[in-house]
Formats: sequence, structure tokens, C-alpha cells
Amino acid sequence: MSLSEEIRRAARELLEEGQVTRVIGYEEGRRGQVRPLVARTPEEAGRLLFDRRCVHNLALYLLDFKPSGGGEMPAVAVVMKPCDARALNVLVLEHQVD
Repeated sequence: MSLSEEIRRAARELLEEGQVTRVIGYEEGRRGQVRPLVARTPEEAGRLLFDRRCVHNLALYLLDFKPSGGGEMPAVAVVMKPCDARALNVLVLEHQVD
């Protein structure tokens, strides 16, 4: 099973079981490029991929889900590379995300 297939399987399970409301990852874009994808359903999770073209830092997309007014942040899964995880750690340390 390829890494992309594993990511799609895990994302589908998380969404189907209600553990997360969204999965942030990558999908095929135009002209062989990849682009960020926010999958809200198991069907949308079927479009996720991961390969050497996936260079965008997706950690910053979590800021889009930060509720205004201090509410609780929804459970969101993110496909991350090690450098993205470091960026996430900084966001947590700065109290930007939970």
C-alpha cells in the first residue's frame, strides 16, 4: 500500500468515526501541481495524495479553524512533514492553536 493510500484510508476512518471534522492535506491540481485540500467527507478524503510535490506547509491552515471569541477549536487532522510539525509546535507554544 502506498503512502497516499494509507493517508486516504486513515482520513476516511477519522471522518467516518467522527474523530475529526476535517482533514487538511494535498490533492492533484492543474498542470501536475498539487494544492491544499480540506476534506470534510470520506468521499473527499479519497482525493488526498502525498508525494515529493507536497511542499506547502499545511500547519498554518489550522489558523482558519480557530474560533473567534474564544470557543473550542474543532478536531482537525493535518497531513504533515517534519518541518510542518515544527511549525505546529510554534503555533501551540504561541497559543495560536490548541
